[in-house]
Amino acid sequence: MDAIQSKSINEAALDNSKHALSKMERALTMIDDPDFGLCRECEEPIPFARFMIMPESDLCVKCAEAIHR
Repeated sequence: MDAIQSKSINEAALDNSKHALSKMERALTMIDDPDFGLCRECEEPIPFARFMIMPESDLCVKCAEAIHR
């Protein structure tokens, strides 16, 4: 039973890591785009501090909070 639970936890962690990697790769391909750094919802600049914490961000904090409610 513990092995099954461990496997599920490990698979979820792997899926989360793959998703994060995919978002980082997308951000790297967009870095030269003139719209890079703009929120995809409100089109306002995303603060530099947010990029330092979450370099894959494509939403400002306000829009991210509104979407995840």
